[in-house]
Amino acid sequence: MRQGATLSKRDEGRQGRAGTGTRVGTRTELEISRREILKAMALAGTALPLGVFGCGSSPAGSACQSRAGPTADCSPYSALPPNPPPGDTVVAMVRRSEISRMTREAIDLAGGLGGDGGIAAGDKVLVKPNLVVPSQGDGAPVVTSREVLAAVIDAVKERTGAANIFVGDASADLPAPTMTEDVARGWGVLDLCEQKGVSFVSLKEQGYDPKSDPRWDALAGRQVPVSKFLVEVQHVINVPVLKNHEGVGWSSCNYSCCIKNLFGVTDSAWRVDGTYDNGLNAFHNERLADNLAELHLVLPPILMNVVDAVSVIVQGGPVGSAATRRVVHPGLVLAGKDLVATDSVALAVLKRHAKLECATFTNPAMDYSSVSVWHNPQIVRAAHLGLGRVNLDCAGLRQVTVEDGGSVDDLDEILAEWA
Repeated sequence: MRQGATLSKRDEGRQGRAGTGTRVGTRTELEISRREILKAMALAGTALPLGVFGCGSSPAGSACQSRAGPTADCSPYSALPPNPPPGDTVVAMVRRSEISRMTREAIDLAGGLGGDGGIAAGDKVLVKPNLVVPSQGDGAPVVTSREVLAAVIDAVKERTGAANIFVGDASADLPAPTMTEDVARGWGVLDLCEQKGVSFVSLKEQGYDPKSDPRWDALAGRQVPVSKFLVEVQHVINVPVLKNHEGVGWSSCNYSCCIKNLFGVTDSAWRVDGTYDNGLNAFHNERLADNLAELHLVLPPILMNVVDAVSVIVQGGPVGSAATRRVVHPGLVLAGKDLVATDSVALAVLKRHAKLECATFTNPAMDYSSVSVWHNPQIVRAAHLGLGRVNLDCAGLRQVTVEDGGSVDDLDEILAEWA
């Protein structure tokens, strides 16, 4: 089984996929593979024009222009905190033909759900998918897939009884006030819960407690209504679907994954209207990315983040029209206990596929693909708040290992975007 990869160790060579332990050595120019070119470019801190290898499913004859982000030489990363949380963590990334298998493998590679601080018999667990809006009928991956969610439920059932497991969310009130049960029904989640013998809970029906934190900046002076149901459980498992987020074009939030998915434990009415004293768009403002990160300071810790990246929206998400939306199929599931680390690797996956697809953005602020992962506002703010670990090739910032169990053939290309 191949060893995990970190940015800080890419210059030491990579173990062969066949399990021989052979290191990559010097080869003639004609023998250098596409992967090694990408790796070399990443190490050199230069960007590779996508036109060299063409675009994924773009029209014939088109080519992507290079959109180079900052290079990993320490100096561009002054936005990140100099002292991130101590310790290290693993982010798993798995690609298998069977979704249930790769979901379970990712969870296990990331450390599993048991052990110290993990799920014990009798513990209550909230599994939090992304159930943002009703089904549009076109199958676009705007919510967490049933297959990934089913595999997560099965993994939890091995630790605690089905009666202790709750699948819950508070869907967005788009385009009008929406019943979360209706959203779950339309996507087949209610049927899934019934099949698995677990309970579905609408967080909208559980009431809310106002929360605040003195460390808040973007949310300073506000009271955020957070679901009371969170105090009913011992563990939260976060199961977002990876996608771009350009529907709120005036904000600083341009992707949606682990950090943003917990937005669903707040009152949906408060998010978008004047029901609360904070007025219109109390949360969906120009500092949405900061708001999302700061919210986690008043939430319980997440036991595991399991990212559905089987199919992702790289352009026109999360709920744009079918005419502008672009969907690709990385066929991946990621998992990690660390919020920031897992989001950073997931964002690298999104960046890679946006470039392969030649995704375009009329609003430069929504173009997550042209900026370093470590300059993304959600990642930066969450790191400053001590919510997770970072992994730059700089002294003191090497904390994350990416494990794929030998299943991801384009891992190096993804890691090249993780810089």
